[in-house]
Amino acid sequence: LNQVGCQVKLGRVVEDRFSFLYEVEATVEDLYVTKKALRNMNGVRAGTLRECRRAIRTLTEVEDAIASTVLADAGANVGQQQQQQQQLQQQQQPQRQQRHHQQQQQQQQLQHQHLQQQQQQQLLQQQHLQKQEAMAAARMKKPTNNIMQPPAASKSPPSGKDIIPQVLQAMKESPNDMETQVSGLRELFELLANVGNRKSVAASGGVELVLNAMRNHATGEEVQRLGCLVVGNLATNNAENRVAIAAARGIQEVLAAMRDNGKDPAVQVNGCYALGSLAENNAEN
Repeated sequence: LNQVGCQVKLGRVVEDRFSFLYEVEATVEDLYVTKKALRNMNGVRAGTLRECRRAIRTLTEVEDAIASTVLADAGANVGQQQQQQQQLQQQQQPQRQQRHHQQQQQQQQLQHQHLQQQQQQQLLQQQHLQKQEAMAAARMKKPTNNIMQPPAASKSPPSGKDIIPQVLQAMKESPNDMETQVSGLRELFELLANVGNRKSVAASGGVELVLNAMRNHATGEEVQRLGCLVVGNLATNNAENRVAIAAARGIQEVLAAMRDNGKDPAVQVNGCYALGSLAENNAEN
């Protein structure tokens, strides 16, 4: 019985070992299968990696081709733009040269016109100076011929008994009318060639009227010229008139006329004549 029991146990052990071996074999087969699957998977992965690398290389080549194409197109566009710019410059160059030539001609014309204007101004200034010199020479002759010579040598100077009041009245009524003042001063200058009229003019208020005309028309060159002459005539050979003119500030008026008309030779000459007449035999003046 013991032997039989041992055999039974041994048989069971053997059966267990066989079943274990079967299980081990199954497991080994599974491992082989798994290994094959893994190998297949690795192969698939390797192929996929190769394909990915090929795709990347292809993409890189495509990008390089695109970049080269873009650069070529850009170079072509730049070249076309440069050509167009050169063509435009060539087309515009004659127009620019023409405009530049026109501008030069206009500048030359303006310069020529400016020179002509300067020449005209110089001619006008020369003519004006010649007129002033002629007028000054004429006025310088008048005092010498009509006043400095003895009364008997003058050619019948007007007595002025009736004219003097009219002239003075006209000047008194129109103190702001330059033409009336110029006309009155000219009449007085002619009348004062008669020595007797000098006292009459001063007694009738002529000194104040003459000086007022010079004050009211300080910018009137003709008024200042004639005013200085009349003052000089009134003061010549008449001590009372010198005092009256000085008291009425006539010396200051003559000096103001000479100062304000420094470029007028006639005013300067007539002013010197008036000052010389006022200073004659009068230490205070």
